[in-house]
Amino acid sequence: MNTEMIETIRQAEGRYLTDSEIDVLRSYAVDFTQRLAAARGVEARERKIVDDAVERYLARRPEAAGQRTALEEELRTTLRYATQAFVKKDMAAFEKDFVPWFAELVLALAPREEVVQRHAFLKAALEEHLDPIDARKIAAYLETWIAELAR
Repeated sequence: MNTEMIETIRQAEGRYLTDSEIDVLRSYAVDFTQRLAAARGVEARERKIVDDAVERYLARRPEAAGQRTALEEELRTTLRYATQAFVKKDMAAFEKDFVPWFAELVLALAPREEVVQRHAFLKAALEEHLDPIDARKIAAYLETWIAELAR
């Protein structure tokens, strides 16, 4: 569930919601079915998105061909967590939970510039294979992720 929603409900415990609290809950619910549909679109195209990103990366770094399975898993994991955060409409939880955990893991295994490059390819592939509006919204989570990796 969305971090802001959880906090709103927690703060309102034992009383009726204020208009501004209702607005928080309503804003989450308004486009929930659209976010779910976009996530289904990512799921349906996940293999193509990840394959395209890996192919682009390997075209620049052919010496990494033996790591293809690991690269696919890394990018698939990133795509799934970003999409899940998008469905929840919860950048705060994504930044707090996924970003530090997974950044520590992937940066322990490969140089920063390589990790940034392959995730930039993931974002580009997502934007090519998904509806532009949905892609832009999900790409915001990938941009946050890439910015953290680049630091």
